[in-house]
Amino acid sequence: MSRTGTDYRKEAMEKMVEKSQVIIASLPEHIASKIRICEKSGCWIFEGKDPSSNGYQRVRLYGIRFQAHRLIYEMITKEDIRGKELDHVCENRPCCNPWHMDPVTPKINSNRKYRRRKKAPTIEQLSNLIESDKNEN
Repeated sequence: MSRTGTDYRKEAMEKMVEKSQVIIASLPEHIASKIRICEKSGCWIFEGKDPSSNGYQRVRLYGIRFQAHRLIYEMITKEDIRGKELDHVCENRPCCNPWHMDPVTPKINSNRKYRRRKKAPTIEQLSNLIESDKNEN
């Protein structure tokens, strides 16, 4: 019996979840215990009880409060990200999967946010634009 694309995707996702679980287990227990892996997206959802006003989860380590996604990114990648922002490429703020983050300058992050929020015009808006152009000529 031949395998389908769905079979391959399911197998790849299962392997990704297994690898993620190993990596998450390397974090301090009080942090790892708050991470749930979304098998559909690959996001690591941090389920803390201390979100900031802008929707980012926070966690304490040695009595100091950190944004969970930044702390986890640095703990896993060992990369110093001072002066940079982590762009959630997955566009999911509770996600703390370091492979869903891109450390960028604040300007680049702001530009990306703007582009993501910019919506394509509706058919009605396009029709109105075309109509107004016809009326001006």
